Amino acid sequence: MIIAHSSPARSLKRFAHPSTLAVEIIARKGQQIVPLSKRSLPPSNTLRHDDTFRLTISAFDEIYYLHLRPNDHLIHPAARINYYDTSPDGHSYISHSEPLLRQSVKAYWGEVIHASHTETRMRENAVGVVPMPHSSELGWVRIVIHHTGDMERGLPPEYEGAFSVNGVVHHIMTKDSYLRTKTDLDPDVSQVLDNLDSSLVIWRESDVMTAEEERIAKRELSDSALAHQSSCGHDRLVFNTSPQSNPILLPGPPAPDSWLRAMLDSRFRNGTVYARDDVSIGNSNSGMSTKQVYSFKA
Repeated sequence: MIIAHSSPARSLKRFAHPSTLAVEIIARKGQQIVPLSKRSLPPSNTLRHDDTFRLTISAFDEIYYLHLRPNDHLIHPAARINYYDTSPDGHSYISHSEPLLRQSVKAYWGEVIHASHTETRMRENAVGVVPMPHSSELGWVRIVIHHTGDMERGLPPEYEGAFSVNGVVHHIMTKDSYLRTKTDLDPDVSQVLDNLDSSLVIWRESDVMTAEEERIAKRELSDSALAHQSSCGHDRLVFNTSPQSNPILLPGPPAPDSWLRAMLDSRFRNGTVYARDDVSIGNSNSGMSTKQVYSFKA
């Protein structure tokens, strides 16, 4: 028996919400290039599993041009989906089975192309030129499209995958997938109301904590949880934490200096007197009076 496992992924320091600027499908035979911009997002069945297209996204103050074509190496022609059920005696069995059709999986692969060459690559794709290695290629890309979106119904495009740019790997996933795998150290996801693609999350390998950063973050989280548990529960009540609910918590006026300091400061203004740093200075508002000692220079 072979037992294999991988180390858990380290936590993230940051992430962003990408913006889908355009999905442009290369014309099929007898058609023109079909632009699918944010202004007119298509129904989910417009993009087919065998389409070639350009996905343009914006993130981290950069625009990325992802040139994609069908990935026919994922689904075996004889692949099937087996559904299991449990018999009355507790044994599982296949209740029914159905084929996993290639057209049901919109999986694509390709390259990230520099802005100076992306239009040339589009024309090459339109005439069926087989992509060849080129200096304009910034990296690879692997994407699965779940839904191309529908602007009229307020549905943003949904896709997941990864791509590299100059050796830096970028990961894209849906917010739901992120929340399913999120740890206590990962940043929280907040809904961005003015961003159509706020349901997507993107991060780079450089946004992952190092082992040392994660160790420190775990220690701080543990210390914070311990302090929270050891404190009195009443200390966290609104009456004991909010100055609006309890005026006693409002900051008072600054405490005046002691009468002795005022007298000495007015009498010795030539710098021959100074307070010793190793002795506390008395304060009229304190619950305990302390002696004030002054030293005089010879």
